Amino acid sequence: METTESVKVSTEISSRLKVAIIGAIPGILIWFFLPAVNGLTEAGVRMLAVFVSTIVWWVAGGTGWTSWLALVAVIGTGLINGNTVFMTVWGNQVCAIMFSTMVMVIIMTERGIMSYIAQWFLTRKVVLGRPIVFILMFGIAMLVMGLSSSGTITCLIMVELANEVCKSIGYEKNSKFRKAILITILWWATAVDGIWPFARPVNLLVISMMQGYGYNINMGNFMIFSVAAAIIVYVINFVIVKFIMRPDTSKFMKYDINLIHEKMAENPLNSGDKIVMVSFCIVIIAWLIPSFKFLGVVSTYFSTLGNAGIAAIPILLLIFIKDKNNGNKPIFDYQTVWNKLPWALFIYVGTIMVFVANVSSKDYGIATWLCNLMTPVANRVSIWALIAIAMALTMVLTNFLSNTVTATVFLTAFLPVIMASTQINSSTKLVIAVLIAIFAEMAFLTQASCPSSGIMLSKDKNGEDLITVKEALPYNLCFLGALYLLGVLVLPRVLSIFF
Repeated sequence: METTESVKVSTEISSRLKVAIIGAIPGILIWFFLPAVNGLTEAGVRMLAVFVSTIVWWVAGGTGWTSWLALVAVIGTGLINGNTVFMTVWGNQVCAIMFSTMVMVIIMTERGIMSYIAQWFLTRKVVLGRPIVFILMFGIAMLVMGLSSSGTITCLIMVELANEVCKSIGYEKNSKFRKAILITILWWATAVDGIWPFARPVNLLVISMMQGYGYNINMGNFMIFSVAAAIIVYVINFVIVKFIMRPDTSKFMKYDINLIHEKMAENPLNSGDKIVMVSFCIVIIAWLIPSFKFLGVVSTYFSTLGNAGIAAIPILLLIFIKDKNNGNKPIFDYQTVWNKLPWALFIYVGTIMVFVANVSSKDYGIATWLCNLMTPVANRVSIWALIAIAMALTMVLTNFLSNTVTATVFLTAFLPVIMASTQINSSTKLVIAVLIAIFAEMAFLTQASCPSSGIMLSKDKNGEDLITVKEALPYNLCFLGALYLLGVLVLPRVLSIFF
């Protein structure tokens, strides 16, 4: 008689087989029936077939084992040599940067540094007597924490703080004041992935793709987008909370920052924590130095190190520095950290880079084919209309598909057309590509939109709703609507002057 566990495993295997077979069907149809015309080569037909099947596999089966299936499909069909495939998976700069940054993230999270940073922001005197500023301070704290942590981790930390503060002030769990804090946490948890380039697959992907088109974009000048996006999210957040949500702030005068100060005093930062924080700050600054051309040979030297190399150096040093507060063990216990690294994510991103490196290749002609297909449409409508459609579709579909999958599909499909257009200059093309990537990160309409929304739009550990999809929907739509209008009408024209 089969045990419950064996039945569960058997069901999971059957489900995977179904996903694999169903996902293969559109690829097979393309392989045998799509003609190699309009610039598409025979090899391009086969590559497109595997790519389309991979998208279906990712949507239907997640991005874990399906990425391995996609790699095997690329190799097994003879499209690319296996050695070349895995050199791309493990040797691309996106995964290399993510690896080093994730190590720092794990170290900082395990040491409780993220929680301390959050508490520090909520005890600034600027929030006293200013309830709206206090609510928005949750977002500012998450913006800073997002430099070195995922939205999921920051969500969990900030929700606990929000519950403690609201309880101490006297706000009920269903109060609009608490809901305003929670929806602020929801927005910033997803926004930071679009704002910062560090360890963010989508932003690193668009940087890599635009470098392939000959653009001199790196993590330093990407920060122009980071600053602009942060300001816009803050302003939209402020307007919606203050003028649309209008929470009751009468009880906020009871807020006592000493309560949080006492909690911080119980777990202060020790010397090891401070060394880790300084190390991460050094990495961030070092990433920006190549953009400061006035530094001359210093800027040139850091450029030669590469972003992945820059991040690896401080991490190595942490292996040799003893932590006096932890029995003189190394601050960086690499064996423990290795076990906590998201290896499935690295393989997923590596698989994306295999397709990015080849789908746009002239040997396959896929980019030329897409461009030729869309040219008649582009000739009948303004390129700005096409861009508006691309951004709208990105913003909608990212709430129902993986953010990275959405960005990969739309950047692959629309970039060739945008790059071939003569209606806009090269600077505007760069801005639009980055905006599509940023829009792909704005996913918070449903629990399935992203891991952070799965936390915020569900029940807490006590089985009570944080904020429901229905409660958040009108405010989410206002947020996305304002962001879309700015993204289409204002930002491309304003930000292009910096490039």
